[in-house]
Amino acid sequence: MKTFIAMLAIVTVAVCAPSLYSQTYKPDYATKLVLAGGGSSLVNTTTLLAPAGSSFTLTLPGATGSSGYILTTDGAGVMSWTNPATGVVLAGDVTGNAGTNTVAKINGVTLGSTAGTSGNLLIGQGSSWVSTAVTGDVTILNTGVTAIGTNKVTNAQFRQSAGLSVVGNSTNSTGNVADITGTDGQILRVSGTTLGFGTLTTAGIAPGATNTFLTTNGSSTVGWTGLNINSTNLSGNGIGTALNVVTGAITVPSIFSTVGSGNAVGGSYAVSLASEAANTIFAAPDASAGTPTFRAMVTGDIPNGIVTNAKLASSQITFTSTGLTLTAPGAISLGGTANYDLNLTHSNAWGATQTFQTNAAQSDAFVNSINGGGTTLINIAHGGTNSSATPTNGGVAYGTGSAYAFTGAGNAGQVLTSTGAGAPSWADAGASITLGPSTTNNISTATTNNFGPIVANQGIIYLQNSTGASSDLTGIAGGTAGRMIVLVNNSALTADVIVLKDKNASSTSTNQFHLQGGSDIVLGVDGTVTLVYDANATNSVGATGAWRVIAGY
Repeated sequence: MKTFIAMLAIVTVAVCAPSLYSQTYKPDYATKLVLAGGGSSLVNTTTLLAPAGSSFTLTLPGATGSSGYILTTDGAGVMSWTNPATGVVLAGDVTGNAGTNTVAKINGVTLGSTAGTSGNLLIGQGSSWVSTAVTGDVTILNTGVTAIGTNKVTNAQFRQSAGLSVVGNSTNSTGNVADITGTDGQILRVSGTTLGFGTLTTAGIAPGATNTFLTTNGSSTVGWTGLNINSTNLSGNGIGTALNVVTGAITVPSIFSTVGSGNAVGGSYAVSLASEAANTIFAAPDASAGTPTFRAMVTGDIPNGIVTNAKLASSQITFTSTGLTLTAPGAISLGGTANYDLNLTHSNAWGATQTFQTNAAQSDAFVNSINGGGTTLINIAHGGTNSSATPTNGGVAYGTGSAYAFTGAGNAGQVLTSTGAGAPSWADAGASITLGPSTTNNISTATTNNFGPIVANQGIIYLQNSTGASSDLTGIAGGTAGRMIVLVNNSALTADVIVLKDKNASSTSTNQFHLQGGSDIVLGVDGTVTLVYDANATNSVGATGAWRVIAGY
């Protein structure tokens, strides 16, 4: 563009120049145009050169153009005058026209849309530049002045200092801070016009007399002073000021009493213990911390293991409370009217040489007191047998309703049988043992879980299905090892079958059936099945204990 402007100027000069300036020809002027600068001399000239290796035509505009306009081309060599404020479109970081342009980017990074705020900085945010306020410990004004906020500089941010030093200005004028150091035993003080570490001087203070102390009158006098005592105050020698004496009653804890007064010169106080209630101890509150007082002694005041047999006088103990346990005591006297729990133990096992016994009269009285009087037998309500019967070797104890009795020994192989009320008896197995049937048990649901429990003397269990269709039985409660029962389907209709389910988890695991091959058993009307409880048979959870089938149906 500048080349076009220069060409235009030169051409204009050539066209408008006076006649005394003319084109001078030389052999190499075929590729350039040389204009004389003035006069007939060729020293001052202006030369237009044609580019080598290319040919083109430039057509100048037909007018002189307005002031400030620039010469532009349409790309085909036609030149025209152009207003740069509107005719030149900018690109890249700067957009718009030459006269009304906007800086949209910096080095290709887009400027954010946030308007500039006084005191903000332009900060890169990765993909754009954003006007951002400066916050935190340091702020900045729109004049460029920065400031550190109040209490923003922490100890860690402060400059390091020398060991065993303080940072300050040791002079009496404004200046930069520096380390102020000292040595062992020195103190920080002002000496003249300097702040620093040094020793405390006592220049001008002579050693005082015995029983005097260093005092000051608050302005200029410092010296060693003694005290004069009168009835109302203390006056110091050399300090000219009376020192008031604080007088009054003395306060002591309630366990003490006081006699006398300290208000007069030479007065005194006498402190003594106050009278307290009998049989009390001075101790903190029971089971908690607190101010000690006189109170009654409690069990918690005696640490475990403190009182031993050796500490008991002649091993004679009188009970006045319940719950006392004695280890191998001597004679025991139970006093008072309260009831007592007597727990007798021995450091060795009770045996032939360690016994607990009373004489006959004491035994009767002891038993009478247990029963509430009237008999020498300990009744059943108090843990006795209410009987003087002697156990038979091999016999079994049974209850008569009011006391315990014993059977005979019986013969080998016999079992103990009962007819209900009365004494049980021994009988041969299979000779007189009868397992009675149960009443008919109605099954009214499609599935019955944990049937029963069956009672002890029932050997035949009648089941009646009243659903009108098949009903599942998943388990029977009350099984014990070796227990044998017979199930009978006592239903009326052919369709009322009962299905025994193998290891079905709907019943408790120990109430389930362990059936051959894991197959269910269908028990038709009038069908029977004999079951025995096997404590080793597995159930649905892998544990043991289930019913097995031992007879057909």
